[in-house]
Amino acid sequence: MRAFTRAESIGLRIVIVAAVGGLAFLSVRRSGPVVGDQRAELAGQRALLAQEMTAMREEARLLREDRVATRKERMLAIAERNRKGEARLYDRIVLRSACPYEVAVALHYQDLDDAWVTRGWWMVPPRGSVTTDAMTRSQVLYFYAENQAVGRVWDGTGSGESISQTISDSRFDHVVGERFAYEGARAVSFFRRLSGREWTDYTEVFECPVEAPPSPGSTAESPSKGVPQGEASAR
Repeated sequence: MRAFTRAESIGLRIVIVAAVGGLAFLSVRRSGPVVGDQRAELAGQRALLAQEMTAMREEARLLREDRVATRKERMLAIAERNRKGEARLYDRIVLRSACPYEVAVALHYQDLDDAWVTRGWWMVPPRGSVTTDAMTRSQVLYFYAENQAVGRVWDGTGSGESISQTISDSRFDHVVGERFAYEGARAVSFFRRLSGREWTDYTEVFECPVEAPPSPGSTAESPSKGVPQGEASAR
């Protein structure tokens, strides 16, 4: 039997606390009309449960961020072992926007430790580019991009080589096979690309149809309503 990770245990505790709170409320309701003292007691219990759930969610978030940081350090160490002077034995992924607005991009690729990961978001500026920290020795790459403000999506819909992956509107870094620990999970279709045989910076360009420029004061430059503004920068 697989042992629970600490993050999974915290998630289970959150579910249990929420269930206990619900049962306590039903118990009070079934015992008869809620009078003043009972109402005050119930409000106090709810406040304590809310505080405990908030603390557990924060602990889970910190654990997740620590795991992501540790993994990034490990990838950098592997990358260093795959360098020979100025040459490197892996590809880096570069994102470029040919659009007059920002593009939010998520990637699905095989990391340097051979694990498949799904990550987002990289915010590519209008008609600009971003060199990501995504490194891979695989030729197979998958991309998904969007700008929710203008209703534009780059995905694999209609392609036989597309794959469905879970993402979040907030910033995420998920190793496939592990529990998806981010809120607001949704499944989207990623389109497939093949890089060349030489180790290089693979560049994916996101083209835009000819369209009228955003009107003054519009929100067209906001890439995704779910991505907090403090996180709208290249990762």
